[in-house]
Amino acid sequence: MAQKVSHNRVHGERLWDEGGQVWQRSLGSWLSAAEVDELVRAGHPVVVQSFEGPMRWLTPQAAREEWARVRGHFQQPGASGGGAGGAVPDARGRVYAGIAWHRQGQVLVGLQESC
Repeated sequence: MAQKVSHNRVHGERLWDEGGQVWQRSLGSWLSAAEVDELVRAGHPVVVQSFEGPMRWLTPQAAREEWARVRGHFQQPGASGGGAGGAVPDARGRVYAGIAWHRQGQVLVGLQESC
């Protein structure tokens, strides 16, 4: 199976993984496309977050494939040219942003899917 479906949750600046571990997000944690490239290539864990369903935890191979698919529909909130009009939606009308979650020196890449 290429991906794992999870019923974890995000509340404010915290994300809970399946092991009950809490990941923290800090102000300014939006990632650029180059940063996501680097983190995915380095094998950091990736979770796809959507308001429509559960988080999807991706294997390293699935993360590379998902990132290749969504990279052209990526925006960095707050960056020049990265606002709501900064990305072209995919076939489902979605755009994506990258969020850095941290826990004990580790980085979790969150790909935030939105309309």
